[in-house]
Amino acid sequence: MEATYTFLRRGVSAEALKIKNSWAFWLSLLAPLSIVSMNFLVFYFKGDRILKPGVDPWFTFAGNNFTATAQLLAPMFLALITALVNGIEHHANGWKQLYAAPMPRWMVFLNKYLLVLGLVLLTFCTFCLGLFAAGYLLGWLKPALGFQYYDHVQSISLGGFRVFIGSLFIFTLQFCISYRFKSIGVSIGLGILFIMAFLIGSRWEYIGYYPYSWPYFSASAYYMKASAVFVPQMWYSLGSSMALLVLAMWYSVKKQVQ
Repeated sequence: MEATYTFLRRGVSAEALKIKNSWAFWLSLLAPLSIVSMNFLVFYFKGDRILKPGVDPWFTFAGNNFTATAQLLAPMFLALITALVNGIEHHANGWKQLYAAPMPRWMVFLNKYLLVLGLVLLTFCTFCLGLFAAGYLLGWLKPALGFQYYDHVQSISLGGFRVFIGSLFIFTLQFCISYRFKSIGVSIGLGILFIMAFLIGSRWEYIGYYPYSWPYFSASAYYMKASAVFVPQMWYSLGSSMALLVLAMWYSVKKQVQ
């Protein structure tokens, strides 16, 4: 057990050094702020037309951010970030070197997976912090909108957590695709294809079972006051992600690296 922990700690630390100053790291910080910034500008210039007097503005502002993130940003970002990080190893023939290290092959895969998962978690934390900052700034710059009169730290934090859990299976799937195929275009292209399928079939009665819809349904729980912490799609995502991760680690042990 101690040896496993040592391998994980050293492996993740080594992986983190590779992306410390890479586009993958900066993308994790800038991507979530792009959605928040756009919504900030919309509410700054058009907030008086969007919001009704006396109505809690956080509900609409946070809801718009969650919806945009769940529908487009999260799936696209996950396809891009996994392709970028694994692409570094593919282009530098890094997988062969990593598998030559004195540690189990499945742990090499897990180290990389945990590193990118950390970047995804950083993204969602940045998103929530940016959302809070944008709302409070609107309350200071545009006091007539009423942001300063309400506090939604708990509900917004819970909303961000829901979207994160709802996105886990997409992350694991895109990670596996980018691990299996050397071409970045394949991973990103399939990600776009899966997203388009969700947008086209969004009115289908069974769309809630489609993995790329799970972040959206997880985000939609923000609008339901009596909703439980976990909605069904979050359980689907969590369980499917764990199952796929175990299968992927088994595949990594069997894979022949050229």
